[in-house]
Amino acid sequence: MHTMTIDADGVMRMREVTELPLAPGAEIKMRPGAGMHFMLIGLKRPLQEGDTFPMSLEFERGGLAVVKVVVQVPKTREGEMPEHRH
Repeated sequence: MHTMTIDADGVMRMREVTELPLAPGAEIKMRPGAGMHFMLIGLKRPLQEGDTFPMSLEFERGGLAVVKVVVQVPKTREGEMPEHRH
């Protein structure tokens, strides 16, 4: 998991997040270009729009949760950075 910020000079910076305290029932929304994201490493093939796959998330007190990930290509708005791929 990483956070992404853009500094005053317009340079994108990423920082690994090793833990994320969550209150019971809390939600975190991950959106393109909006901070928190998962960086997937070691993929066997490039992801394509429309692909789906399960992702397991392990919580210290909440156990294991399996979520369905849907690959989407972000829509760019005027003035936004073009699509970024890892």
